[in-house]
Amino acid sequence: MLELLVVVLIIGILAAISLPYYQLAVDKADFMKYETMARSLRDAYDHYVMIYDEGTKNFDHLSVSLPDNFTKVYDNGGISCMQNSEMFCCMSDYGDYHSGLINCGKNDLSVVYTISLFKADKTFSNHKGYCKAKENHARANRLCNALGTKGSIGNTWTPEGYSNSYQNYILN
Repeated sequence: MLELLVVVLIIGILAAISLPYYQLAVDKADFMKYETMARSLRDAYDHYVMIYDEGTKNFDHLSVSLPDNFTKVYDNGGISCMQNSEMFCCMSDYGDYHSGLINCGKNDLSVVYTISLFKADKTFSNHKGYCKAKENHARANRLCNALGTKGSIGNTWTPEGYSNSYQNYILN
């Protein structure tokens, strides 16, 4: 009986130690979905600019197939957002004094991948992007910290509008 208790105790300790690593691996895999979607949108956006010599915030203008269940949930000024049951993507095309961005992230808004479309001077950005985590969301911050270097508190667009409560991490 004592041996069984020791075995159960050891299994419990191993499970408690490995759970955070498992969660981080799952979170990294989810983040890759957001990054892949944003990069596909960025490539399609670059293609659109090469053809028409202007930017767009309209997802329908891009030569990329979005999942069938993506629906428009926000369209205001220079920003539009689409989302399905798993994730969202927002695209901005603000113009002369603002850089364009694509944000794709988790629907609970805890973590967002951001990639620049172009800089304010209209030149394209080759930056790897940002992992953005809600300031008070420990799991999202742990993910972003594992992926990049902590930067400043910043803002991002989500389907709920503009939010300035995200910790930025520059991706390595």
